[in-house]
Amino acid sequence: MNPDAIVIGGGIIGCSTAWQLARRGMRVTVIEREARVGMGSTARSTAIVRQRYSHPAAMALAFEGLRWWERWDELTPADEHGRRAQLRKCGVLFLLPAGEPSTPALAATMRSLGIAVELLGRDALAARFPALTFAADEAVEGLHETESGYVDAPERATLDCARAAAAAGATLLTGRRLVQVLTEWKDGSLSVTGVRTESNEVLQAPVVINCAGPHSGWVNLVARSPQPLATAPLRQAVLHGTSRWLAAAPGPLPVIADLMHGYYLRPDPERVRIGAVWAQDETEFVPDPDMADPTVDRETLARRLAAARQRLPALELDQTMGLTGLYDVTVQDWYPLVDRTDTRGYFVAIGTSGAWFKAAPVIGWLAANVVSATLEGHDLDHDPLELALPLTGYRFPMSLFSRRRAPVPLTYGGGVLG
Repeated sequence: MNPDAIVIGGGIIGCSTAWQLARRGMRVTVIEREARVGMGSTARSTAIVRQRYSHPAAMALAFEGLRWWERWDELTPADEHGRRAQLRKCGVLFLLPAGEPSTPALAATMRSLGIAVELLGRDALAARFPALTFAADEAVEGLHETESGYVDAPERATLDCARAAAAAGATLLTGRRLVQVLTEWKDGSLSVTGVRTESNEVLQAPVVINCAGPHSGWVNLVARSPQPLATAPLRQAVLHGTSRWLAAAPGPLPVIADLMHGYYLRPDPERVRIGAVWAQDETEFVPDPDMADPTVDRETLARRLAAARQRLPALELDQTMGLTGLYDVTVQDWYPLVDRTDTRGYFVAIGTSGAWFKAAPVIGWLAANVVSATLEGHDLDHDPLELALPLTGYRFPMSLFSRRRAPVPLTYGGGVLG
């Protein structure tokens, strides 16, 4: 029997979307090019769960994501060993220039949404986090999200979503490399009819959802449905390793996003990662995600470690390697596209990589609502949805993720932290 919907991509967005569609009674098939789900860009996510954004609705969506991760054991079935991904609530600390005029207003907006956040001056930072170093005359302050942190294993989180999707009736097909999204003209408009894989396998369905991560722009092209806002694969390099020093560091150590020295650090002793924030000179879009260079040169790794040692001069790493990730970003404003398209039955949940792992399960829920509303005859272009988020109740405007939106102004630049 043919499915009602095909989801392209078995990362955390694709598996979450399949899960939520299957919960609504749809017959869903996921096609994933890798040997198992969660092996692509999701596996290389730093999986930071934070709420600092410039747009209040984005803050609220990230906060909803936090609440889902807090309830993850209730929401998803465990694996055969009784394991699931876990949220590590160590806090997230943004280090910023003191006196930045937008910071107090940003913190106030976050608090108004229920987000636990505090502003800390230099002396308070030094007292709270004794492992960090601050110059006596340094003009620095911290925006500290006390309930935030990171998910310990993003690839395991994807498998959790896949099990939840399968339990709801979805079918997951791995090792299927897409070559074509099938379309035909019906009643004066282009309509999707299914997909074709590299082995010439044809799957027919009246609904196809592009959740293909770094390949999303290419998928739109083969679907004959390029979007008004373009997505492209962005290559990012991080230092990945282990650190006995982090396990024994004095005092608490949060996720650090040091916008003054241009790095972020996940303080997991078994999976420490150090990446760059706001490093515009290191922005590298790649034309073909299948041909991206997987290596990281020694100079880049040395820069990552040197940046972190500006705050943690005693930091020692036991084993290190370079890790590259391809992040799917909406080039004009770094916000996702979760929307219908001009091709009947063809939907997108893209532009999410790097910054939106934190809300991925919720984005799957949003995408399922977009599909359901469209199939019920709702015209999202003329009457955008406003959806009450399940756990916080915030009314999220889907116009923020519309393919036809004006690009969202970014008051502090784009970035892939998360």
